[in-house]
Amino acid sequence: MPQRIAVKLKPAAERIIKQGHPWVFSDSIIKLKPKGETGDLTILFDQTDNKVFAVGLYDADSPMRIKIIHRGGPAKINAEFFQHKIELAHKKRSSYTFNFCIFVYDIAVAERPFVQ
Repeated sequence: MPQRIAVKLKPAAERIIKQGHPWVFSDSIIKLKPKGETGDLTILFDQTDNKVFAVGLYDADSPMRIKIIHRGGPAKINAEFFQHKIELAHKKRSSYTFNFCIFVYDIAVAERPFVQ
């Protein structure tokens, strides 16, 4: 069963993650307690006020040691969390798929006589 790991980052890395970067590299981690295993949940704490600012998934074998899945305060990570993330991603990308289909149609059908 995955465990929760408390993490502190170097100040520069913390700033970059807060600005939206999706990964924490292994050399950016100052403190990791307890030692993590791949698949564990990481809770990233702020250097100054010790508040949660992000949550991620730990990968012990990757130089991109933590993949951020949530920014902002604490979050309950469960099936509903991931379902909500998937729905947001689908909603965000659904117009891309539609526009791509129109583009392909335009090239394949409407402009076909002009494509040599």
